[in-house]
Amino acid sequence: MTTSILRTIDGWWVQTANGAARIDTLATTTGGLPTDRTAIDAAVHRAHTVPGDRLRVISPVTVPCRVVAQMTNFASHVKGAPPHVKLLDYEVEIGLVIGRDIPVGTEITESNLADFIAGLVVTNDVSARDVQLTKTRFYEAKSYLTFTPVGPALVLLDADELNRFGDLRLESEVNGEVRQTCSSTAT
Repeated sequence: MTTSILRTIDGWWVQTANGAARIDTLATTTGGLPTDRTAIDAAVHRAHTVPGDRLRVISPVTVPCRVVAQMTNFASHVKGAPPHVKLLDYEVEIGLVIGRDIPVGTEITESNLADFIAGLVVTNDVSARDVQLTKTRFYEAKSYLTFTPVGPALVLLDADELNRFGDLRLESEVNGEVRQTCSSTAT
């Protein structure tokens, strides 16, 4: 079952058909929350909800976190940048939220992926392409402060839902204008 989780300054919430229900959990981090399925499941069935649009959501990814980037998916889209960056690019991405430690040497395959992935988040993969392309510094080009905004929801998945990962369609809009659209079935 897909479960969409929101985070506010004062706690975690689960989106339901009737609104958002507070999750009564002691978890304070993205890593700790998926392990408290009892509290999440109780919130899913809670009668008292608030309209989700009334919540002031913040990123569902807490500190500490590590963003690991992999290649590019879209053609460049250039807009304003930090002072020394001349070629700023962005791409809508799906972030995989790792749900447990991955021992060094572990091979992650399609068949065991669900053992490690707790959920998904939408991310805006912002890159300083002039740093990346001219200096071949991939990590530096993606590591400026504010360069990977995430959210608004953390979507917890089960193994069957993760199998449908390839069916996702990604689209980004800027001021109502579609800038990027992609699905895994597109050629």
